[in-house]
Amino acid sequence: MPRRSHAEAFAEADEGGLLKTERSCRKNKVMANETLTTNDKPKSGIADFVRDTRREIAKVTWPTRREVGMTTTLIVVFAIVTGVFFLAVDSLLGRIVSFVLGMD
Repeated sequence: MPRRSHAEAFAEADEGGLLKTERSCRKNKVMANETLTTNDKPKSGIADFVRDTRREIAKVTWPTRREVGMTTTLIVVFAIVTGVFFLAVDSLLGRIVSFVLGMD
């Protein structure tokens, strides 16, 4: 049986999946690069930046005062509950270690 090259062995083992995927990825990458270069327009400076920033900020849905208050309260409550939980676990483990080491 003649020896095969690595490329031939790989192509045979591939069974139609990996090589096609690699070619497809390369093609998509080229298409993405072309899209970026054709859609880029030169910006004239800080005025365009400020205008674009204001336009994007206007699209944001800002939370109401009530939503901010409720979210803040929820976070504080969960922080306190978590703190109490870890205090209890730490105290329990400390007592167990003290008992095992005979430091009680």
